Amino acid sequence: MSWSHRSAVAVLFVASVLSTTRSAHAQTGVQFDGANDYMSFGTAPALGADNFTLELWFYKTGLSSVTSTGSGGVSAVPLLTKGRSENDGSTVDMNYFLGFRGTDNVLCGDYEEGTGQASPGLNHPVYGITSIRNNTWYHAAATFDGTTWRLYLNGKLEGTLVVGPGHLPQSGSIQHAGLATAMNSLGATGGFFNGIIDEARVWNYARSEAEINSTMYQEVTAGTGLLGRWGLNDGNGLTALNSVASSPNGTLANGATWAAGTPFEIANSLDFGQSNSAVVNLGDPAALDLAQFTIETWVRRDGPGTPTNTGTGGVTAVPLVTHGGPEDDGGNLDMNYFLGVRSSDNVLCADFEESAAGLLQGQNHPVTGVTPLAVDTWYHAAATYDGSTWRLYLDGSLEATLVVNQPVQSQTIELAGLGTSFTSTGTAWGHLQGAMAEARVWNYARSAAQTTS
Repeated sequence: MSWSHRSAVAVLFVASVLSTTRSAHAQTGVQFDGANDYMSFGTAPALGADNFTLELWFYKTGLSSVTSTGSGGVSAVPLLTKGRSENDGSTVDMNYFLGFRGTDNVLCGDYEEGTGQASPGLNHPVYGITSIRNNTWYHAAATFDGTTWRLYLNGKLEGTLVVGPGHLPQSGSIQHAGLATAMNSLGATGGFFNGIIDEARVWNYARSEAEINSTMYQEVTAGTGLLGRWGLNDGNGLTALNSVASSPNGTLANGATWAAGTPFEIANSLDFGQSNSAVVNLGDPAALDLAQFTIETWVRRDGPGTPTNTGTGGVTAVPLVTHGGPEDDGGNLDMNYFLGVRSSDNVLCADFEESAAGLLQGQNHPVTGVTPLAVDTWYHAAATYDGSTWRLYLDGSLEATLVVNQPVQSQTIELAGLGTSFTSTGTAWGHLQGAMAEARVWNYARSAAQTTS
């Protein structure tokens, strides 16, 4: 986490509610530089499969480079692959590709149809919905059961694509398999991942969501249908041993290095659940009474939640990070700030009420974004007010601005909170149905670049 040199009030909550820490013995992964590092398994006929599950943990640390999987395919950063763009209609077609799309960092998969299928060489890409962020461990999985693609991120279904019968992958591909790049039949590379990969696996069947979740926190050395597994615990040398007999080892290339591996846990967050009783009450500390501010949080909606109204002329929204709720107008029972999700269309929104130094004490000044927040998807939300202008950001992109030029009620005696809004007596209004992480409040308006740091 990087903090500005300016004076700031920072409120940080990281709670292990969604995930349970699984202990594992000391182990390593492999760090790739995004420029030319990779790991090769060779042509790896033992890894060819009509039906498959691809799994790994990965930690993106910086700018990566993309490659193409072919006409009609994806332009993506490779993670676990057997092939890439080459000629169509033969064994130089791609068997499978798991990576993340270059344009928006969402998880993606692809394969090309094999010999004897309806359209040999045809690509079948599938995409997730959650943007991968830097410096965070993720578990990725992709399955194909002969008719349907499924993508999973951290054990949750991200995307499906029904391909139908008669469109199996090119399981006889002679293109090379590997990690952090994609290779053609000659082993020529394309695209490079910048980050750490750990616990990579290839299975010869489509594992269920329950199966993926049951072992994603474990080091699986063997199992029915396991074609290859690289625990990447070797820690030195240029060889990554495969725990599956007769399946290829990996070879580190171009300076790939050993690094600390996955802790086998999802980044912690606070789950507010289904009940209106799950809230966080921060009280009314003087440090949170602010005339200018930045409000930030990571949020995932799991359902509609329960909205509240911020007052006459305000918004009806599900609260996220707040200092005040619906109470009287025209005094210290007015709201300092409110960041939430508008209930009518699920776009980001924010509001404050005017202080006595303004033109109309108690007046609400709401601002709303434009992009609906989908369920089961993590977003970074931020709102800033610099004394004159509201700015809303979603995943670092400016969503809306509103010039107000009026002062904020920074002397409220209402309570601050997460997942709800509180009156001065601690009565909770509204409820988030979902999870939050990294909630912060600052005493100045941060720039767009700072909100993504």
